[in-house]
Amino acid sequence: MTTERPAWAIRLRAERRNRFWSQKDMARHLVEAAKDDVRARLPSRESIVRRIKAYEAGHNQPDDPYRLLYARAFGTDEADLFAHDSYAKSCDVLRPLVDVARTLGVDPPTFADTIDMDMLRRRLIQTLSVLGLTGTLPTDALANVRSTVAPPAESVEDWEEIAWGWAHALSGPPRDTLAGVANDLVALRQAIDHAQEADRRELTRVNAQMSMVVASALGLVGDPKESQESHRWWRAAQMTAEDCGDSPLASLAYALDATQALYERRDEEYLLRRVRRAMRAAGDQPCPGALQARSTHAILLAQQKRTIEARAEVTAMVADYERAASKDGPALVGGWRPARVYLYQSAVYSTAGDYRAAEAAQDAYRKHSTAHTVRRSSLIELHRARCLVAAGDVLVGVEHAREVVGMLPREQRSVSVRGSASDLLTALPAGARHNSSAQELRTLTAGACPA
Repeated sequence: MTTERPAWAIRLRAERRNRFWSQKDMARHLVEAAKDDVRARLPSRESIVRRIKAYEAGHNQPDDPYRLLYARAFGTDEADLFAHDSYAKSCDVLRPLVDVARTLGVDPPTFADTIDMDMLRRRLIQTLSVLGLTGTLPTDALANVRSTVAPPAESVEDWEEIAWGWAHALSGPPRDTLAGVANDLVALRQAIDHAQEADRRELTRVNAQMSMVVASALGLVGDPKESQESHRWWRAAQMTAEDCGDSPLASLAYALDATQALYERRDEEYLLRRVRRAMRAAGDQPCPGALQARSTHAILLAQQKRTIEARAEVTAMVADYERAASKDGPALVGGWRPARVYLYQSAVYSTAGDYRAAEAAQDAYRKHSTAHTVRRSSLIELHRARCLVAAGDVLVGVEHAREVVGMLPREQRSVSVRGSASDLLTALPAGARHNSSAQELRTLTAGACPA
Protein backbone atom coordinates (compact mmCIF):
# COMPACT_ATOMS: atom_id res chain seq x y z
CA MET A 1 0.00 0.00 0.00
CA THR A 2 1.40 3.38 -1.01
CA THR A 3 1.71 6.00 1.72
CA GLU A 4 0.18 9.31 0.65
CA ARG A 5 2.58 12.21 0.79
CA PRO A 6 1.80 15.02 3.24
CA ALA A 7 0.20 18.22 1.97
CA TRP A 8 3.34 20.33 2.31
CA ALA A 9 5.38 17.83 0.25
CA ILE A 10 2.80 17.91 -2.55
CA ARG A 11 2.74 21.70 -2.38
CA LEU A 12 6.53 22.05 -2.57
CA ARG A 13 6.76 19.88 -5.68
CA ALA A 14 3.76 21.55 -7.34
CA GLU A 15 5.14 25.05 -6.74
CA ARG A 16 8.50 24.03 -8.20
CA ARG A 17 7.01 22.35 -11.26
CA ASN A 18 4.68 25.26 -11.93
CA ARG A 19 7.79 27.38 -12.43
CA PHE A 20 9.39 24.76 -14.72
CA TRP A 21 12.30 24.44 -12.28
CA SER A 22 14.33 21.27 -11.99
CA GLN A 23 15.47 20.20 -8.54
CA LYS A 24 18.87 21.69 -9.37
CA ASP A 25 17.14 24.96 -10.28
CA MET A 26 15.29 24.81 -6.96
CA ALA A 27 18.58 24.41 -5.10
CA ARG A 28 19.98 27.46 -6.86
CA HIS A 29 16.93 29.56 -5.99
CA LEU A 30 17.15 28.51 -2.34
CA VAL A 31 20.78 29.60 -2.21
CA GLU A 32 19.97 32.89 -3.91
CA ALA A 33 17.16 33.52 -1.41
CA ALA A 34 19.57 33.29 1.53
CA LYS A 35 21.27 36.31 3.04
CA ASP A 36 25.06 36.34 3.02
CA ASP A 37 25.53 35.02 6.56
CA VAL A 38 23.09 32.14 6.00
CA ARG A 39 24.43 31.38 2.53
CA ALA A 40 27.92 30.90 3.95
CA ARG A 41 26.61 28.10 6.18
CA LEU A 42 24.62 26.24 3.54
CA PRO A 43 25.95 22.87 2.32
CA SER A 44 26.91 22.08 -1.27
CA ARG A 45 24.35 22.29 -4.08
CA GLU A 46 24.40 18.49 -4.36
CA SER A 47 23.48 18.20 -0.68
CA ILE A 48 20.65 20.71 -1.09
CA VAL A 49 19.30 18.75 -4.07
CA ARG A 50 19.21 15.63 -1.87
CA ARG A 51 17.28 17.60 0.74
CA ILE A 52 14.80 18.78 -1.91
CA LYS A 53 14.20 15.20 -3.04
CA ALA A 54 13.58 14.14 0.56
CA TYR A 55 11.24 17.07 1.22
CA GLU A 56 9.16 16.43 -1.91
CA ALA A 57 8.95 12.73 -1.07
CA GLY A 58 7.56 13.69 2.34
CA HIS A 59 10.36 12.00 4.28
CA ASN A 60 10.89 15.01 6.52
CA GLN A 61 9.58 18.57 6.63
CA PRO A 62 11.99 21.45 5.97
CA ASP A 63 13.35 23.11 9.09
CA ASP A 64 15.16 26.43 9.51
CA PRO A 65 16.50 28.04 7.40
CA TYR A 66 14.91 26.09 4.53
CA ARG A 67 11.30 26.96 5.38
CA LEU A 68 12.03 30.67 5.02
CA LEU A 69 14.20 30.13 1.93
CA TYR A 70 11.40 28.19 0.23
CA ALA A 71 8.92 30.97 1.01
CA ARG A 72 11.25 33.62 -0.39
CA ALA A 73 12.01 31.58 -3.50
CA PHE A 74 8.31 31.07 -4.22
CA GLY A 75 7.36 34.60 -3.21
CA THR A 76 4.77 33.39 -0.73
CA ASP A 77 4.07 33.38 3.00
CA GLU A 78 5.88 30.75 5.04
CA ALA A 79 2.85 29.94 7.18
CA ASP A 80 0.66 29.48 4.11
CA LEU A 81 3.25 27.35 2.32
CA PHE A 82 3.44 24.86 5.17
CA ALA A 83 -0.20 25.09 6.35
CA HIS A 84 -1.49 21.67 7.44
CA ASP A 85 -5.06 22.24 6.26
CA SER A 86 -4.26 23.49 2.75
CA TYR A 87 -4.58 20.03 1.23
CA ALA A 88 -7.89 19.36 2.93
CA LYS A 89 -9.30 22.62 1.58
CA SER A 90 -8.01 21.75 -1.87
CA CYS A 91 -9.66 18.35 -1.71
CA ASP A 92 -13.01 20.01 -0.97
CA VAL A 93 -12.65 22.18 -4.04
CA LEU A 94 -11.56 19.24 -6.18
CA ARG A 95 -14.22 16.81 -4.98
CA PRO A 96 -16.32 17.32 -8.16
CA LEU A 97 -13.27 16.55 -10.28
CA VAL A 98 -12.63 13.34 -8.37
CA ASP A 99 -16.29 12.33 -8.77
CA VAL A 100 -16.09 12.82 -12.52
CA ALA A 101 -12.78 10.98 -12.62
CA ARG A 102 -14.42 7.99 -10.96
CA THR A 103 -17.34 8.19 -13.39
CA LEU A 104 -14.87 8.08 -16.27
CA GLY A 105 -13.08 5.14 -14.73
CA VAL A 106 -9.95 7.18 -14.04
CA ASP A 107 -8.17 6.44 -10.77
CA PRO A 108 -8.57 9.54 -8.53
CA PRO A 109 -4.89 9.47 -7.43
CA THR A 110 -4.13 10.55 -11.00
CA PHE A 111 -5.67 13.86 -10.02
CA ALA A 112 -4.55 13.91 -6.40
CA ASP A 113 -0.87 14.00 -7.23
CA THR A 114 -0.81 17.80 -7.23
CA ILE A 115 -2.74 20.62 -5.61
CA ASP A 116 -2.41 22.82 -8.67
CA MET A 117 -6.04 23.61 -9.50
CA ASP A 118 -5.26 24.68 -13.03
CA MET A 119 -3.29 21.57 -13.86
CA LEU A 120 -6.09 19.36 -12.57
CA ARG A 121 -8.62 21.21 -14.67
CA ARG A 122 -6.43 20.70 -17.72
CA ARG A 123 -6.03 17.01 -17.01
CA LEU A 124 -9.78 16.61 -16.78
CA ILE A 125 -10.34 18.46 -20.05
CA GLN A 126 -7.73 16.26 -21.69
CA THR A 127 -9.40 13.12 -20.31
CA LEU A 128 -12.79 14.21 -21.64
CA SER A 129 -11.26 14.91 -25.05
CA VAL A 130 -9.31 11.66 -25.24
CA LEU A 131 -12.29 9.53 -24.23
CA GLY A 132 -14.49 11.29 -26.78
CA LEU A 133 -17.28 11.94 -24.30
CA THR A 134 -20.71 11.56 -25.97
CA GLY A 135 -23.08 12.66 -23.26
CA THR A 136 -23.03 9.48 -21.19
CA LEU A 137 -22.09 11.32 -18.00
CA PRO A 138 -24.89 12.00 -15.51
CA THR A 139 -26.19 15.54 -15.87
CA ASP A 140 -25.64 16.23 -12.18
CA ALA A 141 -21.99 15.28 -12.43
CA LEU A 142 -21.50 17.65 -15.33
CA ALA A 143 -23.27 20.44 -13.48
CA ASN A 144 -20.99 19.94 -10.48
CA VAL A 145 -17.86 20.52 -12.52
CA ARG A 146 -19.05 23.12 -15.04
CA SER A 147 -17.41 26.00 -13.20
CA THR A 148 -14.30 23.97 -12.49
CA VAL A 149 -13.54 23.12 -16.11
CA ALA A 150 -14.54 26.48 -17.56
CA PRO A 151 -11.55 28.14 -19.24
CA PRO A 152 -9.72 30.33 -16.73
CA ALA A 153 -9.24 34.04 -17.18
CA GLU A 154 -5.66 33.55 -18.37
CA SER A 155 -4.33 36.46 -20.35
CA VAL A 156 -2.41 36.24 -23.60
CA GLU A 157 0.69 37.11 -21.57
CA ASP A 158 0.04 34.12 -19.28
CA TRP A 159 -0.15 31.79 -22.26
CA GLU A 160 3.00 33.28 -23.74
CA GLU A 161 4.80 32.51 -20.48
CA ILE A 162 3.48 28.94 -20.58
CA ALA A 163 4.70 28.50 -24.16
CA TRP A 164 8.10 29.96 -23.24
CA GLY A 165 8.33 27.57 -20.30
CA TRP A 166 7.72 24.56 -22.53
CA ALA A 167 10.27 25.78 -25.07
CA HIS A 168 12.79 26.05 -22.23
CA ALA A 169 11.85 22.52 -21.09
CA LEU A 170 13.15 21.14 -24.40
CA SER A 171 16.62 21.20 -22.84
CA GLY A 172 15.42 18.24 -20.75
CA PRO A 173 14.07 14.77 -21.65
CA PRO A 174 11.78 15.18 -24.70
CA ARG A 175 9.26 12.56 -23.62
CA ASP A 176 8.66 14.43 -20.36
CA THR A 177 7.95 17.58 -22.36
CA LEU A 178 5.49 15.74 -24.60
CA ALA A 179 3.61 14.36 -21.62
CA GLY A 180 3.15 17.81 -20.13
CA VAL A 181 2.57 20.07 -23.11
CA ALA A 182 -0.41 17.97 -24.27
CA ASN A 183 -2.40 19.15 -21.25
CA ASP A 184 -1.75 22.78 -22.02
CA LEU A 185 -2.55 22.40 -25.70
CA VAL A 186 -6.01 21.07 -24.85
CA ALA A 187 -6.56 23.92 -22.39
CA LEU A 188 -5.30 26.47 -24.90
CA ARG A 189 -7.75 25.17 -27.50
CA GLN A 190 -10.53 25.76 -24.97
CA ALA A 191 -9.22 29.26 -24.29
CA ILE A 192 -9.14 30.10 -28.01
CA ASP A 193 -12.72 28.89 -28.45
CA HIS A 194 -13.92 31.16 -25.64
CA ALA A 195 -11.63 34.14 -26.28
CA GLN A 196 -12.74 37.55 -27.41
CA GLU A 197 -11.96 38.35 -31.02
CA ALA A 198 -9.23 40.79 -29.99
CA ASP A 199 -7.31 38.02 -28.18
CA ARG A 200 -7.95 35.15 -30.57
CA ARG A 201 -5.20 36.04 -33.02
CA GLU A 202 -2.56 36.27 -30.27
CA LEU A 203 -3.71 33.01 -28.70
CA THR A 204 -3.54 31.35 -32.11
CA ARG A 205 0.06 32.52 -32.37
CA VAL A 206 0.78 30.90 -28.99
CA ASN A 207 -0.88 27.75 -30.33
CA ALA A 208 1.66 27.79 -33.18
CA GLN A 209 4.50 28.20 -30.68
CA MET A 210 3.32 25.26 -28.58
CA SER A 211 2.86 23.14 -31.71
CA MET A 212 6.50 23.89 -32.48
CA VAL A 213 7.42 22.58 -29.02
CA VAL A 214 5.59 19.32 -29.75
CA ALA A 215 7.30 19.05 -33.14
CA SER A 216 10.72 19.70 -31.60
CA ALA A 217 10.19 17.18 -28.80
CA LEU A 218 9.04 14.48 -31.22
CA GLY A 219 12.04 15.20 -33.42
CA LEU A 220 14.41 14.96 -30.46
CA VAL A 221 13.11 11.48 -29.64
CA GLY A 222 14.35 10.41 -33.06
CA ASP A 223 12.26 7.27 -33.55
CA PRO A 224 11.09 6.98 -37.20
CA LYS A 225 7.43 6.98 -36.17
CA GLU A 226 7.86 10.02 -33.93
CA SER A 227 9.95 11.69 -36.63
CA GLN A 228 7.16 11.37 -39.16
CA GLU A 229 4.64 12.69 -36.66
CA SER A 230 7.04 15.53 -35.85
CA HIS A 231 6.96 16.80 -39.42
CA ARG A 232 3.15 16.79 -39.32
CA TRP A 233 3.33 19.00 -36.25
CA TRP A 234 5.81 21.27 -38.00
CA ARG A 235 3.31 21.62 -40.82
CA ALA A 236 0.53 22.41 -38.33
CA ALA A 237 2.72 25.06 -36.69
CA GLN A 238 3.61 26.59 -40.06
CA MET A 239 -0.02 26.81 -41.16
CA THR A 240 -1.15 28.20 -37.79
CA ALA A 241 1.57 30.87 -37.78
CA GLU A 242 0.64 31.86 -41.32
CA ASP A 243 -3.07 31.97 -40.44
CA CYS A 244 -2.45 34.46 -37.64
CA GLY A 245 -0.16 36.56 -39.84
CA ASP A 246 3.07 36.00 -37.89
CA SER A 247 5.58 35.70 -40.73
CA PRO A 248 8.73 35.56 -38.53
CA LEU A 249 7.23 32.69 -36.52
CA ALA A 250 6.24 30.85 -39.70
CA SER A 251 9.78 31.39 -40.97
CA LEU A 252 11.23 29.80 -37.85
CA ALA A 253 8.85 26.83 -38.06
CA TYR A 254 9.90 26.15 -41.67
CA ALA A 255 13.59 26.57 -40.81
CA LEU A 256 13.56 24.24 -37.81
CA ASP A 257 11.67 21.67 -39.88
CA ALA A 258 14.49 21.92 -42.43
CA THR A 259 17.18 21.53 -39.76
CA GLN A 260 15.56 18.38 -38.43
CA ALA A 261 15.26 17.03 -41.97
CA LEU A 262 18.98 17.69 -42.50
CA TYR A 263 20.04 15.52 -39.57
CA GLU A 264 17.48 12.84 -40.45
CA ARG A 265 18.99 12.57 -43.95
CA ARG A 266 15.63 13.29 -45.54
CA ASP A 267 15.22 14.08 -49.21
CA GLU A 268 17.21 17.19 -50.13
CA GLU A 269 14.33 18.67 -52.09
CA TYR A 270 12.13 18.42 -48.98
CA LEU A 271 14.79 20.30 -47.04
CA LEU A 272 15.32 22.96 -49.70
CA ARG A 273 11.59 23.64 -50.05
CA ARG A 274 11.44 24.46 -46.37
CA VAL A 275 14.56 26.61 -46.51
CA ARG A 276 13.01 28.59 -49.36
CA ARG A 277 9.69 28.94 -47.51
CA ALA A 278 11.55 30.12 -44.40
CA MET A 279 13.45 32.77 -46.32
CA ARG A 280 10.32 33.89 -48.17
CA ALA A 281 8.39 34.25 -44.91
CA ALA A 282 11.27 36.19 -43.34
CA GLY A 283 11.42 38.66 -46.22
CA ASP A 284 14.17 41.18 -45.57
CA GLN A 285 13.96 40.77 -41.78
CA PRO A 286 17.06 39.27 -40.12
CA CYS A 287 14.84 37.14 -37.86
CA PRO A 288 15.67 33.79 -36.18
CA GLY A 289 13.96 31.89 -38.99
CA ALA A 290 16.26 33.43 -41.58
CA LEU A 291 19.32 32.70 -39.42
CA GLN A 292 18.25 29.08 -38.90
CA ALA A 293 17.47 28.60 -42.59
CA ARG A 294 20.80 30.04 -43.72
CA SER A 295 22.78 27.91 -41.27
CA THR A 296 20.96 24.73 -42.32
CA HIS A 297 21.45 25.51 -46.00
CA ALA A 298 25.15 26.21 -45.39
CA ILE A 299 25.65 22.78 -43.79
CA LEU A 300 23.88 21.12 -46.72
CA LEU A 301 26.09 22.99 -49.20
CA ALA A 302 29.19 21.90 -47.27
CA GLN A 303 28.00 18.28 -47.39
CA GLN A 304 27.63 18.66 -51.17
CA LYS A 305 31.26 19.93 -51.39
CA ARG A 306 30.02 23.34 -52.56
CA THR A 307 32.44 25.04 -50.22
CA ILE A 308 32.44 28.53 -51.72
CA GLU A 309 28.64 28.70 -51.60
CA ALA A 310 28.61 27.32 -48.05
CA ARG A 311 31.04 30.02 -46.92
CA ALA A 312 28.93 32.69 -48.60
CA GLU A 313 25.85 31.48 -46.73
CA VAL A 314 27.75 31.57 -43.43
CA THR A 315 28.85 35.12 -44.19
CA ALA A 316 25.25 36.10 -44.91
CA MET A 317 24.09 34.44 -41.68
CA VAL A 318 26.65 36.36 -39.61
CA ALA A 319 25.70 39.62 -41.34
CA ASP A 320 22.01 38.99 -40.61
CA TYR A 321 22.80 38.22 -36.98
CA GLU A 322 24.87 41.39 -36.57
CA ARG A 323 22.13 43.44 -38.22
CA ALA A 324 19.55 42.01 -35.82
CA ALA A 325 21.88 42.37 -32.83
CA SER A 326 22.37 46.07 -33.55
CA LYS A 327 18.63 46.48 -32.97
CA ASP A 328 17.76 43.79 -30.40
CA GLY A 329 21.05 43.67 -28.49
CA PRO A 330 23.92 41.24 -29.02
CA ALA A 331 23.12 38.87 -26.16
CA LEU A 332 19.88 37.47 -27.52
CA VAL A 333 18.24 37.75 -30.93
CA GLY A 334 14.92 35.94 -30.74
CA GLY A 335 16.48 32.97 -28.98
CA TRP A 336 19.77 33.20 -30.87
CA ARG A 337 22.75 33.85 -28.63
CA PRO A 338 26.25 34.38 -30.05
CA ALA A 339 27.11 30.78 -29.17
CA ARG A 340 24.63 29.47 -31.71
CA VAL A 341 26.32 31.45 -34.49
CA TYR A 342 29.63 29.83 -33.58
CA LEU A 343 27.97 26.40 -33.40
CA TYR A 344 26.81 26.60 -37.00
CA GLN A 345 30.11 28.07 -38.17
CA SER A 346 31.81 25.08 -36.57
CA ALA A 347 29.39 22.67 -38.26
CA VAL A 348 29.92 24.17 -41.71
CA TYR A 349 33.70 24.54 -41.48
CA SER A 350 34.29 21.06 -40.02
CA THR A 351 32.10 19.56 -42.78
CA ALA A 352 33.81 21.61 -45.49
CA GLY A 353 37.29 20.67 -44.29
CA ASP A 354 38.40 24.11 -43.07
CA TYR A 355 39.57 22.81 -39.73
CA ARG A 356 41.45 25.90 -38.59
CA ALA A 357 38.30 28.01 -38.98
CA ALA A 358 36.25 25.23 -37.36
CA GLU A 359 38.50 25.13 -34.29
CA ALA A 360 38.37 28.93 -33.98
CA ALA A 361 34.56 28.75 -34.00
CA GLN A 362 34.66 25.97 -31.41
CA ASP A 363 36.87 28.02 -29.10
CA ALA A 364 34.53 31.01 -29.47
CA TYR A 365 31.53 28.80 -28.72
CA ARG A 366 33.03 27.57 -25.46
CA LYS A 367 33.49 31.16 -24.29
CA HIS A 368 29.83 32.02 -24.92
CA SER A 369 27.94 28.79 -24.13
CA THR A 370 25.72 28.32 -21.08
CA ALA A 371 24.95 25.41 -18.77
CA HIS A 372 21.58 24.86 -20.47
CA THR A 373 23.04 23.92 -23.87
CA VAL A 374 24.24 20.39 -23.18
CA ARG A 375 23.18 19.01 -26.58
CA ARG A 376 24.77 21.89 -28.49
CA SER A 377 27.96 21.61 -26.45
CA SER A 378 28.08 17.92 -27.37
CA LEU A 379 27.70 18.86 -31.03
CA ILE A 380 30.67 21.22 -30.74
CA GLU A 381 32.77 18.43 -29.25
CA LEU A 382 31.73 16.08 -32.06
CA HIS A 383 32.86 18.74 -34.54
CA ARG A 384 36.14 18.86 -32.63
CA ALA A 385 36.47 15.09 -32.93
CA ARG A 386 35.99 15.35 -36.68
CA CYS A 387 38.78 17.92 -36.86
CA LEU A 388 41.08 15.57 -34.96
CA VAL A 389 40.28 12.73 -37.35
CA ALA A 390 40.96 14.95 -40.36
CA ALA A 391 44.28 16.05 -38.86
CA GLY A 392 45.40 12.42 -38.66
CA ASP A 393 44.64 11.80 -34.97
CA VAL A 394 42.03 9.21 -35.91
CA LEU A 395 42.04 7.14 -32.73
CA VAL A 396 42.10 10.23 -30.52
CA GLY A 397 39.20 11.76 -32.44
CA VAL A 398 37.04 8.65 -32.31
CA GLU A 399 37.73 8.15 -28.62
CA HIS A 400 36.86 11.80 -27.95
CA ALA A 401 33.54 11.37 -29.76
CA ARG A 402 32.82 8.16 -27.86
CA GLU A 403 33.46 9.87 -24.53
CA VAL A 404 31.27 12.85 -25.45
CA VAL A 405 28.29 10.73 -26.47
CA GLY A 406 28.84 8.25 -23.63
CA MET A 407 28.72 11.03 -21.02
CA LEU A 408 25.54 12.46 -22.53
CA PRO A 409 22.34 11.16 -20.86
CA ARG A 410 20.53 8.81 -23.22
CA GLU A 411 17.51 11.08 -23.47
CA GLN A 412 19.81 13.88 -24.67
CA ARG A 413 21.18 11.89 -27.62
CA SER A 414 19.02 13.74 -30.09
CA VAL A 415 18.76 13.23 -33.82
CA SER A 416 21.29 16.05 -34.34
CA VAL A 417 23.80 14.42 -31.98
CA ARG A 418 23.35 11.02 -33.58
CA GLY A 419 23.54 12.55 -37.06
CA SER A 420 26.82 14.32 -36.27
CA ALA A 421 28.26 11.12 -34.81
CA SER A 422 27.20 9.27 -37.95
CA ASP A 423 28.97 11.90 -40.09
CA LEU A 424 32.14 11.31 -38.09
CA LEU A 425 31.93 7.54 -38.50
CA THR A 426 31.40 7.94 -42.25
CA ALA A 427 34.48 10.19 -42.47
CA LEU A 428 36.75 7.59 -40.82
CA PRO A 429 39.37 5.81 -42.91
CA ALA A 430 38.24 2.30 -43.79
CA GLY A 431 40.77 0.73 -41.45
CA ALA A 432 39.45 2.62 -38.42
CA ARG A 433 35.73 1.99 -38.84
CA HIS A 434 35.74 -1.25 -36.89
CA ASN A 435 38.00 -0.45 -33.93
CA SER A 436 36.44 -0.77 -30.49
CA SER A 437 35.80 2.97 -29.98
CA ALA A 438 34.10 3.30 -33.36
CA GLN A 439 31.94 0.26 -32.70
CA GLU A 440 30.96 1.57 -29.27
CA LEU A 441 30.14 5.00 -30.71
CA ARG A 442 27.95 3.31 -33.33
CA THR A 443 26.13 1.42 -30.57
CA LEU A 444 25.68 4.53 -28.41
CA THR A 445 24.02 6.46 -31.23
CA ALA A 446 21.74 3.70 -32.53
CA GLY A 447 17.97 3.90 -32.06
CA ALA A 448 15.67 6.46 -30.55
CA CYS A 449 15.76 8.24 -27.23
CA PRO A 450 14.32 5.98 -24.51
CA ALA A 451 11.04 6.47 -22.78
